[in-house]
Amino acid sequence: MDHAKQMGYHSYGENPASEAAYENMKLSDDYYNVVAAKSGGGIFNGKTIPDGACFGAAQRQVEGTTDVSMPDQLSFDSWTAAKSDSRVVAAFAKWSRCMAASGYHYSTPMEANNDPQWSGEKASAAEIAVAVADVNCKKTTNLVGVRMAVDAAYQRRAIGQHGVELNAIRAALGRQAATASAILAKR
Repeated sequence: MDHAKQMGYHSYGENPASEAAYENMKLSDDYYNVVAAKSGGGIFNGKTIPDGACFGAAQRQVEGTTDVSMPDQLSFDSWTAAKSDSRVVAAFAKWSRCMAASGYHYSTPMEANNDPQWSGEKASAAEIAVAVADVNCKKTTNLVGVRMAVDAAYQRRAIGQHGVELNAIRAALGRQAATASAILAKR
């Protein structure tokens, strides 16, 4: 609620004007050479730039070849499934009715958050008023509790279905941490 009262839907530190300063900065030719070769190839200080540049080489050294993206994908899948689950749809409808009672007409909190009216450099009084009503409606309808409980149920089901793969990823992440620690210890 404190954030909504101060910032509306804006993030702390969000300031498009400060990003404009980067447009006027002069960067070295070496910088442009490295950025241009970020996918690999090219020469910098007499050395061939590896595939994916230095980041790609370091990533391969630490991560190896195990694909550890499954947990992120499962999380995304559960979040997406929860969004269209009948319990969440009903909670969104209650939230929407609450917002309408305050004079604001949005179908979902994401619609309120992403309203193009809120694209200014800082939150307007109208944005703050909507954000405060949003928080109040989320509290009175228990929208967040419903959404999290449904998402957690989908996650538990995914964990049950993919336990073997997730345990292999856990082991791979342990190896990655050990490899990174060993590399740092040499420095």
